[in-house]
Amino acid sequence: MHINKVISYNSAWQILKEKDDAYNEIFEAVSRINKELLQNPNYSRPPYRTDNENVVEITPFSFHRCWETLMEELGWGSYRMISDTPGGINIYVRNLKHRVATKMMASDRMMMFPNWLLVETPKVVNTEYCDLYILIVPMDSEKDIYEDPRRMRPHFYFEKCLAQLTDLLPLNQSEPFLVLGISSQATPLDIIEFEPNDSPNVIERVLEFPKEHYQAGIGILSYFGEIIKQKYPDIDVKVRIEQDGSIVRLIIDTPDGARDIIEKTLEDYALVVTNQSPPETLLEDKLQIHALSNKLSLAELEVRQTRDLMQISESHYHSRIHTLEDEVRFLKEQVGRQMHHMNRSQDLLFRQTEKEEKVMLAQIESSSRTVEELIQDAWNSAELRNALTQINRVLTDGATDNDEPATKEALITVRDVSSDVFEDLSEALKNTMYGVSGNIVFQWLQQIANLIA
Repeated sequence: MHINKVISYNSAWQILKEKDDAYNEIFEAVSRINKELLQNPNYSRPPYRTDNENVVEITPFSFHRCWETLMEELGWGSYRMISDTPGGINIYVRNLKHRVATKMMASDRMMMFPNWLLVETPKVVNTEYCDLYILIVPMDSEKDIYEDPRRMRPHFYFEKCLAQLTDLLPLNQSEPFLVLGISSQATPLDIIEFEPNDSPNVIERVLEFPKEHYQAGIGILSYFGEIIKQKYPDIDVKVRIEQDGSIVRLIIDTPDGARDIIEKTLEDYALVVTNQSPPETLLEDKLQIHALSNKLSLAELEVRQTRDLMQISESHYHSRIHTLEDEVRFLKEQVGRQMHHMNRSQDLLFRQTEKEEKVMLAQIESSSRTVEELIQDAWNSAELRNALTQINRVLTDGATDNDEPATKEALITVRDVSSDVFEDLSEALKNTMYGVSGNIVFQWLQQIANLIA
């Protein structure tokens, strides 16, 4: 697979790029993920499965298990944070190396992303062992990879991740984090940059252009400043472009009360660039319309010139060169799409209230690990793994009175073998994802906990 989109908070993307070893190993692990590997039982089989089938069904959890296996092969280890306060928040990091932590999130459980963002990330990055926490999330386009949607649990995808993050803004924390959106399609890297306590009057967009589209892309972005001057000559808006290698940053400083107007104009400009709307929908003056049309034509010419130069310089490599029409369409779609999805500003007080409520909910769920994850971690104890597998089957199939003796026996085994796992199991059963069966097994667990070992 390939990394298509990046959410970077507090210069996290730059931090990762400066950590060469972590950067290369993460990209290597992502590149190895494909449908065949997700079906490979050596990488994706649930730990409690003992069948000898050569192919396993792909589910959201296949991404989780596959990522854990790949990172283990690259030497990434685990880190456990135990709260000093009895009953406090415990955090378990499965993949940690080079002072970078990673986590795959492909299944959608209640408050899972807010929990990672608002609870796990600050606690992990504030330790002496970690500088950056990275979340890897499949793009929504990858949902077709699941073979049986009827049996598929709700999946989590990059677009939903961005929507939930937008709901949680503004963030008061300063700890950097990255979200990497991956898919089987190779596309130019789209970087969405957020900064702590962003000014509500600043619109910022970060783009990374391929070589052949670089100059034309900068020209189209820069011309947005001219559009603002033409449409709103009385509004003092500053538009600037910052360049750093192949990275281009579009920064728009707006006066109070003008952000919504500028965002709407930026969205309309994106539609014109991608040929979804004519220039007449954006501008009224015929001279201005003609100037905009000329600018877009110049962008096409720049793409053609750059393409021809690259074709000449790289001809000995026999590179496949797309047609001019494809290149221009690609450029316009890329620039327009990235400008089109600007974050909408809302009332800060309302957002802050919502965020605080979600923080409280996230803290409630923060220590919950799934029973399946506990089974994965019990690889060094067959007795513990078998007991957890028995409990997981009851939770999956539905708990009945007939299951009580065997389940209690399994709970006693877990308690006697590992008090830490027993505590984690207790927290996992509180998670609402297990429903009525979780409540029943939790009651049995409480009875076992009250017994003298």
